[in-house]
Amino acid sequence: MRTRPVASALCGAALLLGLTACGDGDSEPDTSACREAITRDYESAMASGTDIQDSVRPAPCDEVGDKTLQKIIKEVAAEHREHS
Repeated sequence: MRTRPVASALCGAALLLGLTACGDGDSEPDTSACREAITRDYESAMASGTDIQDSVRPAPCDEVGDKTLQKIIKEVAAEHREHS
């Protein structure tokens, strides 16, 4: 099953982004565009059987704080695990 490698990649991306991003986490922008981008990346990786690039932060997530981004990534992975 490809869910586990992709979920692992998402967790790795969350950790890497937490170490490299500059978001301060104080005031958060609308996260819907970020969630959509993360979902698209996840679904694309699932369809092609590839890992999500750990170092790439989708442009709609640029203004999203690290803690919020990590939460979104975990939620997207959990939603897809439930549906697979």
